[in-house]
Amino acid sequence: MSQETKVNMPQEAPTYSPNLKSSASLQACACNSSDSNCQIQQHLLQPSMKSWNPHRYSLQKAVVVGEVASLQDVLRGKNSPPFDLASFRVFAEGKMCVELIDFWCDVEKFRIIDPVAHEAQARYIYETYISEQGVKEINLSSVMRKRVHKRLLEGIKTADPTIFDETQNETQLLLLADVYPKFINYVHLRKNLILSRNIALWCINMPSLKQFFTFPSPVNEAESRVIAGPRLDPQAFIVIFVLRPLFEDILPIIRSKYVPSVPKHFAQICGLFFSLFGTLFWFLNYHVVSFIFWGVLFTAASFAAIFDFCIACESIYFGARHGWLPKTWCEDCTTNYVTGKKTSAKAIDRKVSETETLV
Repeated sequence: MSQETKVNMPQEAPTYSPNLKSSASLQACACNSSDSNCQIQQHLLQPSMKSWNPHRYSLQKAVVVGEVASLQDVLRGKNSPPFDLASFRVFAEGKMCVELIDFWCDVEKFRIIDPVAHEAQARYIYETYISEQGVKEINLSSVMRKRVHKRLLEGIKTADPTIFDETQNETQLLLLADVYPKFINYVHLRKNLILSRNIALWCINMPSLKQFFTFPSPVNEAESRVIAGPRLDPQAFIVIFVLRPLFEDILPIIRSKYVPSVPKHFAQICGLFFSLFGTLFWFLNYHVVSFIFWGVLFTAASFAAIFDFCIACESIYFGARHGWLPKTWCEDCTTNYVTGKKTSAKAIDRKVSETETLV
């Protein structure tokens, strides 16, 4: 896996100040700041991301466990990085088409706008994105521009929130046909997934001896097990097929979190090492040494349970950052995993087989 790359961004943040003086209707909004109606309009005339700073963001990459985020979810900001709106906007700006995203977001806000500021915001969207003199003009046909202009003149009289719906749908199709697939291909890493739920059903599809002792990758922190993964541990079957679905799907108390397998595997080996040697020294009547081993084990377990801080895992990450570990370990430690949409077991199996052909 190669080192993460960043999208080249312009040296200065994009300008979002449209020339509003060309509209007589918007000039009428120049009133005292104490006027509440004018304050609402001034707020809504700001762009979707007025504090945007491209230098604050850099595109990461991630492996998705489940379904990849849809365009609608990305635009509505329902996903975590790198499948969030900010990352998508960074990528679109690198492709010189960020105005499509800004237009889509402004139309979404326009639907729930206060009727007092309806006309001002409608004219702002038209003059900024639809007009041929707009500072963020989007790519539309002349027929569509005339149609939108006609709907604008009719809609501002009745405060119609659907003035730009047709244009928004066309914009969404443009994003879906070009920018969004490129964005997903860039930030979505393909990797062979070895999920604990799949390998727990090893008796259905008998693996080889080497595959039988393969550790899950990535590891779901609620399902991680020692040595042979969930294949030989009865407790693992209860966790995977009963407790995890109960506390995540039925009672939304916990949430699956997928992490690289190497740190978790190393942490479990450390736990096994300290518990075995603590027991061994106890039977050899070296009780002080035994308590030292058990004390270290208890301290590490307490940090993980109370502060969600895994000492053994962090030591692996520290070694990976400083190049003290094998290259294959470092690659796995720097992999970012994102939980996608819920899918059936058959769908996940199909996704896993697809990733195997791509790796």
